[in-house]
Amino acid sequence: MKTRFKSTLVGLAILLFAFAPLTLNAAPMTNADVIKMVEAGIDESVIITAIQKAQSGFDTSPDGLIALSQAKVSKEIINAMVTRSSERGARGRPVAQPAPVDKDTPPTRRFYVSASVVHATSSGNGATGFGTAFGFVIGKRHNIETELMYWKQNWNNYGYYSYSSGSTTSIPVLATYRFGIPFGSSRWGLQVGGSLGFSSNKSDGYYYSSYSSYSWYSSSSSTNFAYGPQVLLTFRISSRFSAHTGARYLWSDKTWSDNSSDAFKYPIFTLGASFRF
Repeated sequence: MKTRFKSTLVGLAILLFAFAPLTLNAAPMTNADVIKMVEAGIDESVIITAIQKAQSGFDTSPDGLIALSQAKVSKEIINAMVTRSSERGARGRPVAQPAPVDKDTPPTRRFYVSASVVHATSSGNGATGFGTAFGFVIGKRHNIETELMYWKQNWNNYGYYSYSSGSTTSIPVLATYRFGIPFGSSRWGLQVGGSLGFSSNKSDGYYYSSYSSYSWYSSSSSTNFAYGPQVLLTFRISSRFSAHTGARYLWSDKTWSDNSSDAFKYPIFTLGASFRF
């Protein structure tokens, strides 16, 4: 009876030491502590309760478990140690958080449409029109699109013995590639590339010669090869919207009604916006 009472007192003392880390920041319980309690004859239920309340410093590796078994530690106590060690490991292990998603970062590949105001100049005359494009982005850098532009350009020519006036309508249809160059982590970027395609040009003019007092009307139209470089400055408003402005130089071979060969050379300035989807 005295021995039983003595074991209970020792068990209560062990429980006090088990609760001590909560207030005194004591060292975690180890395998050696458990072996000492077993050798002291403390009741199994008391040891398990102490294990459940203490900070885990248990060695549950294969070598640690073999040493516990050799020290006559029961399976129930060993299971309690393994469980407590697992709980401690789960609490102490940092949980990998998913990387934050930047809603302003465009995906690696997305389609887009764009609309622009274009201003084309040729031979000192200028014309304002519009442009629209459909394309897609690969890897945030490669922009491939099909675009269409339209403008109508009026012209007047005064000579000593002649006068002419008229208009030229141009509709280029182009395949364009641009390589994107981001400005660090900012929303600004630069795109450099070129276009290749065809331009439908129609010229209507009225001509008058004071030398011969003769006037006539002339009209010609053709679809010719068109090409040229382009530079575009972009600003990303959000993951879906961006604004752009830039310049390009477009050559378009043109055959006139009198069969003389010439070429339209257009410096073109653009201002517009794009929508990704």
